[in-house]
Amino acid sequence: MTSVTFQVWRGSKGEGQFAKYTTDISEGMVVLDAIHKIQAEQANDLAVRWNCKAGKCGSCSAEINGMPRLMCMTRMNELPTEKPVVVEPMKSFPHVRDLVTDVSWNFEVKKKIKKFKPRAPDNADGSWRVFQEDVDRVQEFRKCIECFLCQDVCHVLREHRLHQEFIGPRFLSTSRRSRCIRLTSRIVSKNSRRQKASATATSRNAAPRSARRASRLRTTRLFRLRKES
Repeated sequence: MTSVTFQVWRGSKGEGQFAKYTTDISEGMVVLDAIHKIQAEQANDLAVRWNCKAGKCGSCSAEINGMPRLMCMTRMNELPTEKPVVVEPMKSFPHVRDLVTDVSWNFEVKKKIKKFKPRAPDNADGSWRVFQEDVDRVQEFRKCIECFLCQDVCHVLREHRLHQEFIGPRFLSTSRRSRCIRLTSRIVSKNSRRQKASATATSRNAAPRSARRASRLRTTRLFRLRKES
């Protein structure tokens, strides 16, 4: 086991200071494990938000050595332990206490984004035709776990505090997802019309040559009669 020193932000509502804690670290531990160890052995009142400890819920977002990271996904063997490991809360949101910030603004912003309204179904059974590659593209925007670390590093929110004027990168991706779905719907609808037109042309070309020649002759004869009259 190795002894590592941590500098953890302690305080409430934006005011406070760093407190030093030294704890033993064993193989395989992540920063969240170390914070829990400090909480259990040295600072029982240390406030920290966490839930799944598997990189799925996004609750344990913090800034570790000045970098926005999930504490549960930051391994201790990836950090330089010869100097104190600095752990502090995200700076783009109102500070509550210790490592906890108020991220409720993000949920209020999400409510204001217009819901996606699909076009009329393509098929009689109420389903739509969508290409698989477009489904995969939209799925990329659904992988967000809402850790809000991208919001934390956005200088518009972090430095300029323009929360009332800019929704941040996390919700730009949400808007982008809806736009991709609408664009895909238009492309599929356009391709469907093209396929129908192509099928019609194919059926016309499939007619016997003699019938097509007779049709052209009738059209030419009618044109001449109209021109003479």
